[in-house]
Amino acid sequence: LANHELAQVFRHPVSKGAGDNLELFDAGLDWAFGDDASIVDEAIGRFVRAMPLAIRCANGLMLSHSLPAPHELASFDSGVIDRLLVDKDYTLRTGDAWRMVWGRGWDSALLATLAARWNVRTFVLGHALVEHGADAPFPNLLLLNTDHEGARVVAVNLSEDVPTANELMFNSVPLSSYGATDA
Repeated sequence: LANHELAQVFRHPVSKGAGDNLELFDAGLDWAFGDDASIVDEAIGRFVRAMPLAIRCANGLMLSHSLPAPHELASFDSGVIDRLLVDKDYTLRTGDAWRMVWGRGWDSALLATLAARWNVRTFVLGHALVEHGADAPFPNLLLLNTDHEGARVVAVNLSEDVPTANELMFNSVPLSSYGATDA
């Protein structure tokens, strides 16, 4: 689950460059589906509610869009990733799912605390602009972007110990290289 999907389904206003994303998305549904737009919107809502907040792998890797901000850790229910979500988890600014996908400003103390609670060795997050597609600001945090020209991806063998964030960063490759042929 990511922040803009949550905002769309729960009608939390958000703007990113081109205007009100709620209005723009709704207009797109109307344009593409006409009278059936509300049916599609309802299906999208069910789909978004089914998305996991995170994927934790047995080797210690955790993938999520974001993590809560450090100042929210004291009141954050870290059990949110191990249980079914309820409506209050999605509440604007105070819900645990909301804080999990909108958090920023991560620091080493937050990462160490959550790593211990969740048995995580390396986090991979995406809720930060990374110009060159991959960055390892901390030994246990890889920031990975796949949504712009500098997008990068990294393959991870889940049957082996998870690499450090730096190792993952250096093993990342441009997303544009997938599907390319050596002609």
